[in-house]
Amino acid sequence: MIDHPTAGDILLVIEISSSTLKYDQEIKLPLYAQAGISDYWIFNLVDSCLESYSEPYQDTQGSRNVEC
Repeated sequence: MIDHPTAGDILLVIEISSSTLKYDQEIKLPLYAQAGISDYWIFNLVDSCLESYSEPYQDTQGSRNVEC
């Protein structure tokens, strides 16, 4: 039987976002951080940018990078 992956199994989450951009930035980002997902990328189709967040991205020591 194959189990669903856990946070420890996931190296990177990538979202491609336009209509759910705010939700991805404000809701999913802290949820992934809380779950221990260390890297989260959002392909922001609204602004044609790649937003990348690295652990620990929920506090000021985290890394946020935006490339447009």
